[in-house]
Amino acid sequence: MNNSLENEKQKFPKIFLLVVTFMCAAPIFLNGLGFDFSSISHGISVQDMAAKNLPRGLELDQMFYTLTGGLHHGLLEWSAVMAAMLTIILAFAHFAINKDVTMPIIGVALFCSGAMDAFHTMAAMRLIDAVASNTDLIPFTWALSRGFNAGIMIVGALICLKLRITNTRIGLFRIGIVSIMFGTLAYTLINYAAGHENLPQTQFPDSWITRPYDALPLVLFIIAIPIFWNLYRKNPNLLTASLVITIIPEIVLEAHMAFGSSSLFDNHFNIAHSLKILAYMIPFIGLVLDYVRTYQIQIEIKQQLVERKDKLEQLIGKLTDSNEELERFAYVASHDLQEPLRMVTNFTSLLEKRYGDQLDDTAKEYMAFSSNGARRMQELIEDLLEYARIGEENERYQNIDIGKTIALIQENLKESIDTSGAKITHGDLPIIYGNQVRFMRALQNLIGNGIKYQKLNSQPEIHINVEKKDDTWLFSIKDNGIGMQQKYCKKIFEPFKRLHGKEEFSGTGMGLAICRKIIDRMGGSIWVESELGQGSIFYFILPIHNKKERST
Repeated sequence: MNNSLENEKQKFPKIFLLVVTFMCAAPIFLNGLGFDFSSISHGISVQDMAAKNLPRGLELDQMFYTLTGGLHHGLLEWSAVMAAMLTIILAFAHFAINKDVTMPIIGVALFCSGAMDAFHTMAAMRLIDAVASNTDLIPFTWALSRGFNAGIMIVGALICLKLRITNTRIGLFRIGIVSIMFGTLAYTLINYAAGHENLPQTQFPDSWITRPYDALPLVLFIIAIPIFWNLYRKNPNLLTASLVITIIPEIVLEAHMAFGSSSLFDNHFNIAHSLKILAYMIPFIGLVLDYVRTYQIQIEIKQQLVERKDKLEQLIGKLTDSNEELERFAYVASHDLQEPLRMVTNFTSLLEKRYGDQLDDTAKEYMAFSSNGARRMQELIEDLLEYARIGEENERYQNIDIGKTIALIQENLKESIDTSGAKITHGDLPIIYGNQVRFMRALQNLIGNGIKYQKLNSQPEIHINVEKKDDTWLFSIKDNGIGMQQKYCKKIFEPFKRLHGKEEFSGTGMGLAICRKIIDRMGGSIWVESELGQGSIFYFILPIHNKKERST
């Protein structure tokens, strides 16, 4: 099957990498061109508004201008949170299709990171009661949420990589336990920060590291690079590749915060928050692309299966026609060979009667060889004719009383049974559904072989047993004959396959081949278990066709 899409799915998306790298570098390039991404407030203080006694509408406008930075911060943060929400939804939807446990585990980790960012945003927007000023609260809770984001993503990757999760429930249970622990810790820290007026100083505008607290998540994301890369190598797909790529905006945004941002809502602050949205969107985009490729692969596989089905049907049709032609040929050829063989037999017999007195012993021996050869050829042709006729559409199926069938077989083999003193026994015998003549021939061949292939001066003992196994009848014919080596147990069912010379045991080598074809056409299968010198057990199974079949 063509695996072009599957192979492409496993390739690292270099174009995606280049696009993300460009997007991370673009703000710095634009800064060089004079663009400023800071949220500059054009409003006036509350005291000035009161002193100037501005009209109500203008007062509201001035208040919005004053809140510009906070509004931008809230929009950026909630955009990142929504990206995390979309990612986990798509991760579980994709998991329902391809059963890759990596996707829900990473999705849950991203969701927990988004939840932590939501706590940070709600505290900054005063949706969670807070007493500390935003000047201290926002940078402190930001550092907490970024450290949490790096930590939970590394833990999620290690669960997929190091623990080699194969069971979905175990994987999700473990990430769930870790998420609850981290989430509880995160919520506790956020509430702690919101409930304390004096928080640690996190901004040092005059230092070369303006936000030292952001150095920790920066280091964690650098540590995550080989972990995410190993995860991609173990499970190459667009999601794991996107985790490697998302390290770029994570590191760049932390660099903006740790070495550039010196106050709330300044140029580096807003760039970092915008890049955080990109960092959350990259796994989401990776999942979308992976979903699309998975769908494309499914379509390709379906198309190839349809094509293969058509080809297979054509081959089956050709094979059926070929088999039918071969069977017709075997039938016609065998039938046409009967006439010249009869002539050979008849004229050999006439020669022996008319000129027998004039022939010496050597000539008589040659005449006997000719007669025996012609007779064996007739037997072989008759077996070939029977082999070719097996499975003809006009075969009539009916209920078969196995007990009565064995009685008829014993009548047919009476001379062999009397000569050898064979003892034939059986257990409970059912009534089955099939072709009476063909089934009787198959069973007679097996019983006859048990009588024929015996040690010198031994009494054949043959036991026939039938038992019901689920929706099939299991037949066994056990004898105490000469047996055979295990390596021959499959070969003996091939046409003309003989294990002994005709001087030891007579036959054409077609008996077991006929048995197998009869059993196959009746929807069953046949095999043998044997050991040299210890006898054989021939087994065959036949399907139970209808309610008329029963045990007796």
